[in-house]
Amino acid sequence: MRALKYTLGSLLFSFGFLFLVVFISLIVEPQEDDDVPPAAYVAASVIMAGPPLLGGGLLLWSAARQGVNSRKVQEAKSQAELRDLFFTLLQENQGELSVLKFAMVAELSGEAAREYLDERAKEFGADFNVSDRGEITYVFPL
Repeated sequence: MRALKYTLGSLLFSFGFLFLVVFISLIVEPQEDDDVPPAAYVAASVIMAGPPLLGGGLLLWSAARQGVNSRKVQEAKSQAELRDLFFTLLQENQGELSVLKFAMVAELSGEAAREYLDERAKEFGADFNVSDRGEITYVFPL
């Protein structure tokens, strides 16, 4: 539906813009044998170019808003799924979770997984265990 709005809006807007350009060119450079006053061209441009420009603009704006709302809904859904996965992993591992394990299961980059776990650690007051090899394990109180 959004693609149809973009397409139709673009066509209408282009059509209105074309009319506007034609009427402006007739106002700026009138023909020698043209007896029509410039005010008539202005009125005609408003009548002929206005509705397609307005309609096309509104369709384009509506499609853009629909795209923004769709992305927000998708992001919220993704965040909810990530949070559910986080809680599931915490329960399975008795509150301990490494960056590598979370990144592998959540299919995130190491940096993204670390940032997410750092945020949750601040939110829930987690501690950290550092192994002899330097691996950090987040320990969340359950």
